[in-house]
Amino acid sequence: MQIEASIKKPSDIGLFLRSGWQIIWKEKIIFLFGGLSSISALIHFLLPPQNIIWISWSEGLLSFILLPITPIAVTFIAYCAALGEPFSIRKTLQVIRKAFWKVIAIFILMTILIVLVILSVGIISSFRQPPQFSNLLPIAYWVSLPLSIFSAVWYFSLAEIVVSNSEIRKSIKNAWAMFNAHLFTLQALGILLWVANQLGSLILSMTATLIQSNFDPASLAAFNYLTPSAGLMNNALYQLVFALWGTIRGALIISSFICAYVKYSHIKPFDGEIEAQLESKRS
Repeated sequence: MQIEASIKKPSDIGLFLRSGWQIIWKEKIIFLFGGLSSISALIHFLLPPQNIIWISWSEGLLSFILLPITPIAVTFIAYCAALGEPFSIRKTLQVIRKAFWKVIAIFILMTILIVLVILSVGIISSFRQPPQFSNLLPIAYWVSLPLSIFSAVWYFSLAEIVVSNSEIRKSIKNAWAMFNAHLFTLQALGILLWVANQLGSLILSMTATLIQSNFDPASLAAFNYLTPSAGLMNNALYQLVFALWGTIRGALIISSFICAYVKYSHIKPFDGEIEAQLESKRS
């Protein structure tokens, strides 16, 4: 059954997940763009530890450049695949160039809001004392669960910018309206994907810990189940494997929400410029 046909059926969480899964394996080029965020882990893996300053600067620069590129590209490809529309690398690069700074801006806005929430919870839990950084990690973990309820707002805002070239304010407004109109389904989808993400990260971290200890079960006694990757941040091989897992996970999450976006939105498939290019290519 074609993806575009299945999305026209009645709303269902399982449908969005299945359609998202179909998209990432039907359009494998999505992994090319989704894997760009793994380049920093590859630098960690290839460069010797004595180049720590070079590694840090390289990671910072790459993160700034690649952070918006990956979600923009994956969103656009998933959107085209969900509608059964053609796309190309060249067209994807054009969309990236057009949406780059808007996505940077909305990402900074969302990050500030999330940090403020984490700091607020940290201050309250520390009896109004300035929280220590080490105490913020488990707080961030637990705060991420209720925040996952609003995941659709982020992905729908991103889709509005990428697909319709909307302004940031309008994108958030439209995303919030769609979120409120389909509250239960989108909240449940966000929580379900959060749980799947945490389980995958936990299994991967436990496996890496066992490998490091020559499969000694006692190593799991001191394992940090709240922030499982905290003790493995300096393990280059783990970072590389975790980045590969993140590529698949990120592509699935975005594709699943894009399937929901396609069903719940009432906009034209593409903005005028892209649509004109498609019509020209068909003729």
